[in-house]
Amino acid sequence: MKQMWETRAIALETLESKYSYEHNLINQSFDLIDKILISISEKSDFNITISMILGKAKILSKSIFSLVLDGYGQEAGALLRILMEAIELLIYIKNDLRRVQEVINNNLPSIGKIAKINNSNLHEIRKHLSNLSSHLNISIDSLKHLIRLNDNKIEMKLLDNFDESAFIDNIEALLAAKTVMISISIECLRLAQLPYSHFQQELYNIEHGKDY
Repeated sequence: MKQMWETRAIALETLESKYSYEHNLINQSFDLIDKILISISEKSDFNITISMILGKAKILSKSIFSLVLDGYGQEAGALLRILMEAIELLIYIKNDLRRVQEVINNNLPSIGKIAKINNSNLHEIRKHLSNLSSHLNISIDSLKHLIRLNDNKIEMKLLDNFDESAFIDNIEALLAAKTVMISISIECLRLAQLPYSHFQQELYNIEHGKDY
């Protein structure tokens, strides 16, 4: 059972020692999400909608981070696809704040229709994640991180060995998604004429490695 946590321990040590910028960005961005959620605690349809989307996105982000630490990058991709859907929904609302009523009334279009309305560039990313991660895909290409075929032998990966290159790629993908998510959330606050500029400044400081 001890081996189950070795990959996570190595990942955390690597993140803290070699990727301090990414490590700080992860922690500070979660803190910023919490600050935004606290700021919209007054009950209104807009605040309820943004709180639900951003709160769910925060949980998805933490879950993705946890899976990546354990070396399950492909499995984390299934959750990253859902996080992309949350971002699509934030874009949809940002483009017309009246759409919060569709959330409140449980009358939203499908995520596919929302993506078409948004005309965003996230569709291909979601499609890629769907093909590789979001469905059970039993193929050599999709499971090459688990199985290796030699001339006369099948080698299965029984231990979750740490792959630094894949690890940091997955961390950077998560950070990119979180940064976009926070930025769109802040823009929603601005359009709703709610306090936003200090959050915008904090996001800028985080991205540029400054204390805030």
